Amino acid sequence: MILRQYSGSRYYGWVHADFAPPSEVLEFPEKVSQMPGAECVLDCEGREISRISLLLDGQLTPCFVYFFKNNSWNRAFRRSYAFRTRQAANKLTQSQIGTLQILAALKKRGELLNWHSTIIAKEISGVQELEAAGTHIFHIHPISLFSETLALALAGELCKFHQNGFYHGDLKTRHILVSADGIPNPKFYFVDLEKCLHIPNCPPLIRDLLSARDLIQLFASLSSAGAELKKIFLDRYFELLQPGERRERRIRRFLSWYEPQGSLSQGKTLLSSLWQRLNTGLRP
Repeated sequence: MILRQYSGSRYYGWVHADFAPPSEVLEFPEKVSQMPGAECVLDCEGREISRISLLLDGQLTPCFVYFFKNNSWNRAFRRSYAFRTRQAANKLTQSQIGTLQILAALKKRGELLNWHSTIIAKEISGVQELEAAGTHIFHIHPISLFSETLALALAGELCKFHQNGFYHGDLKTRHILVSADGIPNPKFYFVDLEKCLHIPNCPPLIRDLLSARDLIQLFASLSSAGAELKKIFLDRYFELLQPGERRERRIRRFLSWYEPQGSLSQGKTLLSSLWQRLNTGLRP
């Protein structure tokens, strides 16, 4: 992907070389939802997402514009969400893992403790969020939205994701888009990459904690998957990962702590909870 540096009076960052959004998008991204033809698809605290057609390669192209607002002092010295997402998306593309094509990543000028950032991404046509895929794309019986076919295919894609040193950090069904030419070959796209880490040479214990976190978050969000489908998913994941007996046992132990009979609850402090368990004598 060829990028050119953008430097405006209010925002700076990187823009796809063949992408020419109107000045309103670059100067006032919070007003994108008010532009002609724009559709606001999400408006919540901290984030707004709009769909609008913008110029790419001289043609109007459906795009998503993500506008992030952050007023948290303790995140002041972190990279903006836009830059983190662009970097993660580029690395995923290089590893041939499906994600959004980022057309622009912009950060507001002149702010340290409070910053606004914007991502503009090319919309992927013909995809659905993971659990919506069963009825809307593949015509699977609606009783089983997350089918065995999808479980096996996603296990392979997540294994590839982890083998390439990526850890999503917020892996939920709504952050996995799925499309396919037919049932045997679904294609997945990992999106919402603000928390995604790329650590190819991660220490073994941290690597397994990060992998387990993705699995735990995914399972917690799979409302239509029972225990049998999750077992099929995990068996396929470990079959492809080939982690060795000790490492597989360790990851499964991490997962067991978050099962209904386990002692931990999945949430924002997942990694800190795991680390606390390790420090209080519970060893994998």
